[in-house]
Amino acid sequence: MILDSALQVLHSEAVSIASEKSAERVADIFNRIKAAKTHVREIEASLEAALIEWIDEHGELVVCDKRYYVGRETKIRCTDKAGAMDAVLSSAYGDVATLLGVLCSEPFKPSATLVLVGPEAFQRCFASEVTKDLKTGKPKRVLKQVNPMGGCGSA
Repeated sequence: MILDSALQVLHSEAVSIASEKSAERVADIFNRIKAAKTHVREIEASLEAALIEWIDEHGELVVCDKRYYVGRETKIRCTDKAGAMDAVLSSAYGDVATLLGVLCSEPFKPSATLVLVGPEAFQRCFASEVTKDLKTGKPKRVLKQVNPMGGCGSA
């Protein structure tokens, strides 16, 4: 398939970037892979829309052990944080540990909390830890981005 071979070429170029001498060539490979990701997301969105139409006409689709059907997307969000906090603390008779049990994974914004409580209290309550690579156990290295000069076109 043409797409498979194009993806294989991109993959081959991606894994060979470390030995590439030309920054322009590295940037070209990087930009082509980002564009491919965008195209794949667009294809996935088109597929989902087409599957919804197909299921509307033919009924649910079963692929191996997965059943696909059309439903409504539902998102639940808290519209009164102070009220929710009061309700939980009241129901838990003021037990903060119970309150923490109903909060999401990281309820505190680190930067905003640091500004509010100051460095001393912040250091008592927060820890910074380096993510480790699961295979090697060494600190995981990731690509980070800084864009102080604006952008250079749309990517």
